This record gives sequence, structure tokens and C-alpha cells, in this order.
Amino acid sequence: MKKISEIKKERAKALYDLDMTISKISPESDEVARDIEEKKMEFLIVWRKLQIKKCDEQEFLQASKNLAKVLLKQEGVYYIIRKIIAPLKSKYEKTCDAFHVGGI
Repeated sequence: MKKISEIKKERAKALYDLDMTISKISPESDEVARDIEEKKMEFLIVWRKLQIKKCDEQEFLQASKNLAKVLLKQEGVYYIIRKIIAPLKSKYEKTCDAFHVGGI
């Protein structure tokens, strides 16, 4: 059975790794969220204009392309979260469980 000090060290390291990774991805994630809102509004405005024939299809296609680009960026952020952050979080939670299950 592991010593309390070993479990505490593992838990602290797991938390540190998780925090550092989240802090690295947070600025990119925030930027993508802002871009999505901006491009979504742009797309909706152009779509409404297209409905009342106040813009051409080329403008609509450009707005659609811009929205698709930021959605792809968002998918990249989600990939990082699923593949990197989720396992680190799981590791941290396991150390917390070991700490609490052992009655420590």
C-alpha cells in the first residue's frame, strides 16, 4: 500500500500537469469562442440579407466559408480537450479517489 506522502505527491503532480495544460489551451479556446460568435452573427446577417435579396450568393458563400473555418478551429480545440486534458483530469481524479478511499 502506498504511503500518504506518495499519494499526496502524485496528486499534486497530477493537479499541476492538469492546470498547466488548461492554462496553455485557455487563450486559444477563448479566442475560438469569440471568433465563433462573431462569424455566426456575420453569417446570420448575410443569410437574412440573402433572403430579402439584398446581397449576392458570393457574399453568402464567403460568410459560410468563414464560419466553417472557425468551426474547424473549434473542433481542433475539442480534440485537444478530449485527447490531452481528459486523461490528465482522469489521472488527477484517480489520485483524489485513492486519497479519499484510503481514508486519508
